[in-house]
Amino acid sequence: MNRTTGVVGVVCTLITQVAVALPADRVVHVGIHVDPSNANSRVEYYLSLSISAQEQDGNDIGWRIDNFKITEKVVLGSDNTWDVDAPLVDTSDGLWWVTHVDPDNPVRTDFTTIAPVVDTAVANDPADDDLEFDVSEGVYTQPSGGDPWTITTAINFEFTVSGQQNPAETGSDEPVEIPDIPGDPTTSSQ
Repeated sequence: MNRTTGVVGVVCTLITQVAVALPADRVVHVGIHVDPSNANSRVEYYLSLSISAQEQDGNDIGWRIDNFKITEKVVLGSDNTWDVDAPLVDTSDGLWWVTHVDPDNPVRTDFTTIAPVVDTAVANDPADDDLEFDVSEGVYTQPSGGDPWTITTAINFEFTVSGQQNPAETGSDEPVEIPDIPGDPTTSSQ
C-alpha cells in the first residue's frame, strides 16, 4: 500500500512541475480619437503598453506592463511623448489579467478590457512637463450604426500636466480603438 501511494506522490509532483510556456512579449496600442463618434477623425493620443506575460491560470494571463507610453499626435510639429517604466497597475497583484480565447496565441481582440493604471509619465522632451495619468476600463455602448473601428472598446482617462490643478484631457466611457499599427509585428493579428 505504501508503494502505490509513493508512486502516486511522485507522479503528482512531476505533473505540477511541468512549466507552462507563456506567450511572447507584445505591445498593445489604444487610439483616442479627437471625435470618438466619428470613425474618420484623427487619433489625438496613442497609449502604448509594452507587456510581458508573468502568470497563467487557464485562459487567463497576468501581464506585467513594462512600459506605458502616451503619445500626443500633434498636427503641426513634433509629437509630444511621455512614458513610465513599470507603472502602478491598480490590481491586487499589480498584473493586468486578460482572458484569451487561445492563451497560446493572444490577439488584439483579447485586450479590450484596459488595466487600471495611475502614475506619472516622464516627458521625453526635457522642456516639457511630466504628465500624471489615470486610465481604466470604461463601459462601452455600441452605437446604432455599429462599432466605429474594427476593434472598439471604452476607457476612462484623465491626463494632467504635473503641477496643474485641472486636467488637460479627460474621457469617461469614451470609445477608443485598439488599432493594428503597420510595421509592428505584435499587433498584426486580430
